[in-house]
Amino acid sequence: SIGFAIPISSAMEVVDELIKDGYVKKPFIGIVGRNVTEELAKQYNSKVGIYVDSVTKDSPAEKADIKTGDIITAIDDHEIATIQELNSYKAKNYKVGDKVTLTVYRDNNEIKVELTLEEEPKQVDTEATDTTTQNSAKDRAQTLKDYYDAIDEYYNYFYNY
Repeated sequence: SIGFAIPISSAMEVVDELIKDGYVKKPFIGIVGRNVTEELAKQYNSKVGIYVDSVTKDSPAEKADIKTGDIITAIDDHEIATIQELNSYKAKNYKVGDKVTLTVYRDNNEIKVELTLEEEPKQVDTEATDTTTQNSAKDRAQTLKDYYDAIDEYYNYFYNY
């Protein structure tokens, strides 16, 4: 048999939230993204992290001016390489309403962007803001986007976070 241990403090937070709201609120950034591996980063002279494929309308990411083509490399100086790492770290360390600082690679520079996590909507609006024309790294983003579009046609999936 297999047993799992969960700290009572974590369990009580979930129980309290279930009693109060009837469900567990999940913190939400508001991007659709894809992983940029070391191989892709080298090939496209980029960084390892999460390529922002689109930004959800009225999301914390849009309010913080995250743009299509940005690559998220860290959250509160904790380096992340994949969407799965971001999601896991976010779920373990943050609640709705927390402020976080994302490290973003844009135009061959790393910048810090602060945003406030909001509650994940019951259904994410798939209509993203069109920030591609505002992105000064448009050529680099378009090259990565073309690559990811080809992968998407093959695998046909996105990650929403």
